[in-house]
Amino acid sequence: KGAIAEMLAHNGPVLLEARVKKDENCYPMVPSGKNNAQMIGLPEHKHLEKVAELLHCSSCGAKNISTNRFCPECGTKL
Repeated sequence: KGAIAEMLAHNGPVLLEARVKKDENCYPMVPSGKNNAQMIGLPEHKHLEKVAELLHCSSCGAKNISTNRFCPECGTKL
């Protein structure tokens, strides 16, 4: 507990090594050699496309989720 208080009180970057049980789920769980987008437990990209309706930008053809008002690639109103 003292190390956590010291970490929180420090004004700047810190590195804290925390030991947990091998079978304990600690999030985010990112496998070695992977990036945060490849975190364990995230839905696969194909599944995300099924959840949100996709629109294609009439200007650049980029795929956009239906909640976007503007294309993030070219700025065209959707």
